[in-house]
Amino acid sequence: MNILKDKVIYISLDDWRVVYFKGQNFAEGHRIYDDYLIRLGMLMKEADIDISEIIRIEIDVNDVSDESLLWDWADDINELDDEIKELIIKNINK
Repeated sequence: MNILKDKVIYISLDDWRVVYFKGQNFAEGHRIYDDYLIRLGMLMKEADIDISEIIRIEIDVNDVSDESLLWDWADDINELDDEIKELIIKNINK
């Protein structure tokens, strides 16, 4: 799914954050530190990706059929469970 690789996807869970850049897991943790965000901005500029291409998504446990889907985040966004990818695509198309 190229649509997932053309954006910066910033996913917020209750106490976890995940950032995908060009379809790859760029950073994740309880907090995304400033040095990662600065590096992300530099990479976006190099790749000619506008800040408007950042898609911010909040996912709640109630948004998925199984809470365990939110426990592990794949290195490649296309390897995520289809249910998670559908939530992301739904937010991109808003």
